[in-house]
Amino acid sequence: MTIRSSFLLSAIVAGSLLAPLAVSAKEFIPRLGITMEDHSNANRIDDPDKEISDTVLRPYFGFIFKEDTADLKAKADVLLVNESYAKNTFDSQLLPTIEATLDWSIQPNRLSWVFEDYSYAQRINTVVADTPDNKEVFNVFATGPDFVFARGLYDGLAKLRLADVYYSKSNQDNQRLIATGVLTRALNEYSKAGIEGSLSSVKFEEDYQIDYDIVSIIAAYNREMPFGILDLRVGVGYVDHEIGSSDSTPAVDLRVTSNKDALHSWSITYSDKFTDPAMDAYDPYYSRLLDVSETRLIDPRKIVGTGVYQAERAKLKYGYNGSRIGLTLSAFVGKSSFLLNAADDGEEKGGGAGLSYLLSERMTLWMDYYQSRTEFPNRNNGFAETASPSIGLAYALTERLNITVGAYNVDNDSDLRDPKTNKLTQKYEDSVLYLTVEYKGQSKRF
Repeated sequence: MTIRSSFLLSAIVAGSLLAPLAVSAKEFIPRLGITMEDHSNANRIDDPDKEISDTVLRPYFGFIFKEDTADLKAKADVLLVNESYAKNTFDSQLLPTIEATLDWSIQPNRLSWVFEDYSYAQRINTVVADTPDNKEVFNVFATGPDFVFARGLYDGLAKLRLADVYYSKSNQDNQRLIATGVLTRALNEYSKAGIEGSLSSVKFEEDYQIDYDIVSIIAAYNREMPFGILDLRVGVGYVDHEIGSSDSTPAVDLRVTSNKDALHSWSITYSDKFTDPAMDAYDPYYSRLLDVSETRLIDPRKIVGTGVYQAERAKLKYGYNGSRIGLTLSAFVGKSSFLLNAADDGEEKGGGAGLSYLLSERMTLWMDYYQSRTEFPNRNNGFAETASPSIGLAYALTERLNITVGAYNVDNDSDLRDPKTNKLTQKYEDSVLYLTVEYKGQSKRF
């Protein structure tokens, strides 16, 4: 874990000592375990004579820390995984997943100083197989004030952030200034409308990278309905690059979700806007002081690419949560258009299904299937297609100790080739057997 990503965790611990006389409400939940995976094609290549079978060991440690006092609200969800290969097919590496926030209240419910940190392991190159050599740690650290004000039916938010974005392998490190303003008005007891604006000014550390500014101006509408919640944002996005080029596009965010805790749950999401990897991981509009929704349509651990891109995404998800049977269905489509690097443009579609069955109070059987296809129109109309079925059995030995055994298969079909060697870069099949043993500690309050 880098110094940059560990700074916030130190700040959270230090912040916990700021008000020793206040009523303390701290909670700590540890978890630790190990996953062992036996891969038939660990190096994931399309050559039976050069495939390497190997066992991957992933011991891990993590915890959830919460603190809630009159002056300090903090939360850290941390998972540290050490990945190593028994036959040294790849070098071992530490892969962190961190989502941590600290809100120090200067004026209660009005002015807070905020620390935020998000760290993930992600792919470097979309057209190369998902192996450790094509993986790096991506970290966003941001700090600054949130100021909330209210007058009559109006609520407002002014937010300022200085952010540091770090990549462990690729030279994309950058700093950014993020300024956000939100004004909302309650229309009635179940709906509200507002105006939102945001500026992200991005400066790269490497001179050859092109700096840019991203601006968005949005009209927002939120409504509670009998079946769930409608959240709609419509406006315009604008990008200005330091080389003089600029572009604009309509901006749309739509999310319709069913009521929580229902037997049947579903959601429909759609987004079309300018964004970049850091903004996909970190929402400039999100604040815990004001009810401004964080709408994340992409898994930040799967973010790849460099610079600004126009991202159009849609997703449909359904879930059934019965007493014994659980079912999930999902489908998605997406399109990414990079403004200065059209070779990375991609169009993706896919979906998945998952089924779980409670065999007993302690034992659950589950299976799922995932498939996606990405087409690259500016890489000779190349494609990469993935199909991955899996099955597993989870057993709770005790209330704190769990064992999961299972198997999955990754079948990648692709016509993408390395321009130097002319070898296929994403065509491979890998069959995996795995065992996970995890201990989740009891919640400690102090």
